Amino acid sequence: MFLANATPLMADLPDRPDIPFTALVAEAENVVRDGFTDGELCGLGDVQLTVELLSGTMRAGMERISRDPDALSQLSEAQEIVLAAITRDKG
Repeated sequence: MFLANATPLMADLPDRPDIPFTALVAEAENVVRDGFTDGELCGLGDVQLTVELLSGTMRAGMERISRDPDALSQLSEAQEIVLAAITRDKG
């Protein structure tokens, strides 16, 4: 779903409950909301914006991999960057 030109962009899809992205986004928003509430995630508290930024980050990573399949080995680095950006330092 993140590969370039593989599917329409989420913004291009109608906002209906039967669209698979709707359930995926709702669940991602629940996880982020819970993370803000319990202090696990840091941020400004804007759940929708956080999910949109995370989705954009993942799409950018997948677009890179679609151009250069060898970049798949760097995906764990991208995950570390994303997690470092949104998790609280417990040290």
